[in-house]
Amino acid sequence: MFMNFRSNHLIILTFWFGYVILLSFLPEAFPPDATLPNVAAHLGYNIKLAYLVIAVWSVFGFLFFAIANTREWISWKTERTPSIDSCDKKNTVSLKKCWLSCLTVGSLVAFIYWPAFLARYGSYIEDQYFMNVLLRMQSGQIPYRDFEFLYGPLMIYLGHYWINIVGYSLQSYYSLLVCLQVSFFIIALLLFQYHIRDFRERYLAFLLFALFSFDSLLGLNYIGWRIMFSILAIMVVSAKPHNVLYGLIAGGLVAIQLAYSYEYGIIALISIIAIYCSSFFLQYRKKAFYSCCCFGLTAILLGLIVSTALTGDSFSDYMQAINHTLSYAQSTGLGNFRFYWTLNSLVLFALLSIAVITVGSGLIKMLRSPLIYGDRLLLGCLFFCLGSLRIAIQRADIWHLTLPFIPLIIFFLWRPKTQVFSFCFNTQKVAWLLIVVAVLTRLIGVLPTTSYFVSGLVNGARDM
Repeated sequence: MFMNFRSNHLIILTFWFGYVILLSFLPEAFPPDATLPNVAAHLGYNIKLAYLVIAVWSVFGFLFFAIANTREWISWKTERTPSIDSCDKKNTVSLKKCWLSCLTVGSLVAFIYWPAFLARYGSYIEDQYFMNVLLRMQSGQIPYRDFEFLYGPLMIYLGHYWINIVGYSLQSYYSLLVCLQVSFFIIALLLFQYHIRDFRERYLAFLLFALFSFDSLLGLNYIGWRIMFSILAIMVVSAKPHNVLYGLIAGGLVAIQLAYSYEYGIIALISIIAIYCSSFFLQYRKKAFYSCCCFGLTAILLGLIVSTALTGDSFSDYMQAINHTLSYAQSTGLGNFRFYWTLNSLVLFALLSIAVITVGSGLIKMLRSPLIYGDRLLLGCLFFCLGSLRIAIQRADIWHLTLPFIPLIIFFLWRPKTQVFSFCFNTQKVAWLLIVVAVLTRLIGVLPTTSYFVSGLVNGARDM
């Protein structure tokens, strides 16, 4: 057991060290044009190269560990991680306990974001930005045409329609926020109840997830729904990639994601196509291909329909805004900041290293053995993480950098059964330890903003 622990973790440590060394030196060794309009360029840090380093080193990891594991250059222990079968009747959650836990979590989240308490001393941080945007829309201005809005139309028009119904005020905005937050955490809890049947482990895992995805900025752009549709779509396709109906459902989820936050929608689209591609090697390839086509067409067409319905005559302006963000803003590095290694980023990249090594070690086996739900889920979560890091590395703050790792953290907390992309139980324990450290360091990082709005919450409750 000791040798098993040591060999796996020596491999992880070595590969993780590659991320650390390369990201510490290469972006500064090849500085960008200092006249570019971003902070990173003025500091001589090449953000484009930084993401290229992450992508290239990850691809190298896939290829190297695929070859090394086949030729037995390394000893990556792949005993199946002990997991609980979701169909085990002995571990079934009773309906009464399910409702009780949902009510408890929903009530707690509602109290944390209670509109009457927060509005007393608001606004705080990102909520002020959205209140300004909503006020401009109430005055007749149109997003993307009359002012810049960096996100999808569903994010802001959802708030706009809500305000039209309940009236423009801070309390109205917070009432929308609390509804979104309560629904997000209840759905997340139901997913944790399905995947983790042990009572103590389930709520410990959910607590870690909730603390890691907790929003302290009070903006519609930082809540869990920003990427939740992507996670749900990845889960649906991972369950049955050969089923056309599941492909249509996943396409609908990605369409909503595209309308809410188009950059994460595009990444989800690519991640799910990667899951489908992994199903083309063995039997049912035709069914997987048909399902993939249905998924892609549904996601793109329905996404365009939803966005067009929301934006109306300003749809062309929305398309121009996307083109501006994905071309000019990306090329000039607008909003880029220098990336620094912190304890939080170190443990998150260690978690990424485990995922890359695990998938790389099973690539050759994937050609002759069918993937099951856990394998496909890991593959989709890993691709989503790698794609999202393109966005996160530009801002490099605690909020942007932790967002791409939420799907990976969910996977390691759920530890579903795998058949091809496997790792030993000791590696799973280290993944849990990394998640605990990531959660604690994130809480420390968001402490100033959290204490700011919590003080308003407490004072507002006291005044009532």
